[in-house]
Amino acid sequence: EAWLKTEKGWIGSRRGAIMTLKCALNWAYDNNKKITSNPLRGLKVPPAKCRERFLTTDERRQIFDNYRQGDPFRDFLFAMEQTGCRPGEIGTVSAREVDLRTGVWELVEHKTRGKTGEKRTVILTPGMVELTQKLMKAHPDGPIFRNKRGIPSDRSAIHCRFRRVREKLKLGNDVVAYLYRHAVCTDLLE
Repeated sequence: EAWLKTEKGWIGSRRGAIMTLKCALNWAYDNNKKITSNPLRGLKVPPAKCRERFLTTDERRQIFDNYRQGDPFRDFLFAMEQTGCRPGEIGTVSAREVDLRTGVWELVEHKTRGKTGEKRTVILTPGMVELTQKLMKAHPDGPIFRNKRGIPSDRSAIHCRFRRVREKLKLGNDVVAYLYRHAVCTDLLE
């Protein structure tokens, strides 16, 4: 508690810090009894906070235009806007999860898999079918969305890209990749 109180800037991070520590201590207790008890077992995890913000069309255009034609991150942004997928889903989609005949991604690993036990089907726009074909040719094995060096887009890389573009374009600290999902949903509802 004292450590968490010293980190006043941790708004959403407080929850993650507690969950991470609890997970590590649970592992140490459950695996070969590396510790005799978990002192954090009863500590309550704060609830997740809802994001009430979404990216405007103008903000999305500014972010997209910040990257030159041919930059792989531009493809990633296009995919977020066209599919409404979570950034982590896009970062892990592989060629084996693509069905070009029906124009869908069938994601095996996704957030609600534990609850549904089913694949998540993402219907692709014609532009996404074209992009997916191009990326599958370049990366037939493993994730198809990669950076210029061929490294898959992971959570940390996406976070860093958004931090840099936020600073460059002077956007608020609340501009994160996940807001694309909210923007797509809002656009569809409108």
